[in-house]
Amino acid sequence: HDLGPQPGACRTPISLPVPLDRADSAMQRTLVELGAGVALGGVALLVVSPASFSLSGLASLSVALLVVGPVLWKGLSQTITFLASMSSSKKHGKIDGYNNQYDNGKSVDDRNADYANLVDSYYDLATEFYEWGWGTSFHFADRWEGETFQQSIMRHEYYLAGRLGVQKGATVLDCGCGIGGPARNIARFTGAKIKAITLNQFQVDRGNAISVREGLRDQVELIQGDFMKLPFEDNSFDAVYAIESTCHAPDRNG
Repeated sequence: HDLGPQPGACRTPISLPVPLDRADSAMQRTLVELGAGVALGGVALLVVSPASFSLSGLASLSVALLVVGPVLWKGLSQTITFLASMSSSKKHGKIDGYNNQYDNGKSVDDRNADYANLVDSYYDLATEFYEWGWGTSFHFADRWEGETFQQSIMRHEYYLAGRLGVQKGATVLDCGCGIGGPARNIARFTGAKIKAITLNQFQVDRGNAISVREGLRDQVELIQGDFMKLPFEDNSFDAVYAIESTCHAPDRNG
């Protein structure tokens, strides 16, 4: 899915007020990360600063480490979580099944006929790598001067919500949702309720766990299913979107 150049979008992300309980939870996580980062920076400072270091040099290094420390801690904690998950993962057996889709003379038609297993196997293997290296929104976005990576991702999603005309209280469907990063951002931004569907049960479990952690479980629900065979009644949604997911569809005319 390609949103194009987005000429009408604002140049910086817009943040809507969030309920106090969500704000308090986010603040607590930020303070924990800040405290751990400051401690990590302090330890690094003690390790790298020689006894002969000048006072001004020591002060500059202290400021640099205290600023960078929280970022280092966040990256370190995410990496530890990722490696722990990979070491205990039971999905390694899916590798051969995925590779077999491209071996033994199988054609594109063969893979299209078995698309559900192909996509499910791929995301069993790739999801944790995506989240660790890219974040919870599994898509690209153009990045404007002065933007952070995360701001560009959120602007992309806000623009999509704006073009759809999503209003507070609307019911929206996300087709091919990954672990629900766009669904949660759009839910926060608009106040809509979002059903998000993915073939992969691991993504459902992970996405719903994140929604609980971020206080959005009442607005965002991930469901295991096939967007080629939607398990919903007709006219159930006010809007539907797909972000870089229809490439997995065997038939793009439906």
